[in-house]
Amino acid sequence: MIGREREARLRARTFSSLTTTPSPRTHPWPVISLCCLWYFSSALSSNTGKAIFNAFKFPVTLTLIQFAIIALYCYIYTRPALRLGTLREPTRALLRGVLPMAGFQVGGHVFSSVATSRVPVATVHTIKVGPAASTKRLRPPRLTQPSPP
Repeated sequence: MIGREREARLRARTFSSLTTTPSPRTHPWPVISLCCLWYFSSALSSNTGKAIFNAFKFPVTLTLIQFAIIALYCYIYTRPALRLGTLREPTRALLRGVLPMAGFQVGGHVFSSVATSRVPVATVHTIKVGPAASTKRLRPPRLTQPSPP
């Protein structure tokens, strides 16, 4: 009986310390700075992409060429002569995990390129930024209680 009472007191003390421990105060400026940096780089990317699509009317081909160039750079940089990195032999489990993600990545870029080539860049940028900007407003409230003074 004494063991159960002691365990219950310990559990209650642990639970109360978890719910009343104040979280450390963090400054929001690094997050705000990163969001602004992402916003400006996204705007630059959208405007550059639109300029390219105005001159080159084949967005899917352009996207596949971009992926081929990236694959070529990866292959060159992993050559033993450069000693910048190594490639490991792919296993069946690794391919089973990576190939679906790679397919969705290529598909997402293809759809993004097609959308950028067909609509005004302001519309594309608004759609890109909308979910990221609303994330802060939609986060759940804090679950911890502030500690008493």
